[in-house]
Amino acid sequence: TGAHLAWFAARSADADVSGVLTADIALADYPWLNVSSSRAVTLRGEGHEITGLNAQSGLFAMLGANSAISDLTLRGKSAAGAVAGELGSGGSIERCLSYVEISGSGTRVGGIVGSLGGNAAVRDAASFGAVAGKSEVGGIVGAFTGSGSTVTGCYSTGVVSASAGSAGGVFGASGYGVTVAGCYST
Repeated sequence: TGAHLAWFAARSADADVSGVLTADIALADYPWLNVSSSRAVTLRGEGHEITGLNAQSGLFAMLGANSAISDLTLRGKSAAGAVAGELGSGGSIERCLSYVEISGSGTRVGGIVGSLGGNAAVRDAASFGAVAGKSEVGGIVGAFTGSGSTVTGCYSTGVVSASAGSAGGVFGASGYGVTVAGCYST
């Protein structure tokens, strides 16, 4: 249920957490928690959907180092990223689909994640919603905040726009030592 997911997200603020979705969850467009976590969060969606997301910074505002989110579909709206506003170093987002409309007024805005930490990865993800922000706006990743990050097998189909800076179909601003392969935007 939405209440269970809210408990899980809130608990991640002060403890490592791990969970598996066993059903689709409808959040009914209620304002979502803006939880930032420096802890490791693991969430396996098992192919389920979370609908009605109404978030400031994604399902998680920030995910700590070595977090892993996989096999999840999100629908709704956010201002920074669908899965997360920020993914910490060594973290991964895999096989996630976003039908989230992203409309932010700041920088580092992405269809899947706003900013991607060092040695973090986004694999086999897709964003189908429009993504808009001020600068560093990308269809998958807004910006890279460390080296060694990889984005592979990803694509975006929504309109990507920046009001005052850089924007790109896959990423809005690059970093050094970053690998992007097998990705495209239409």
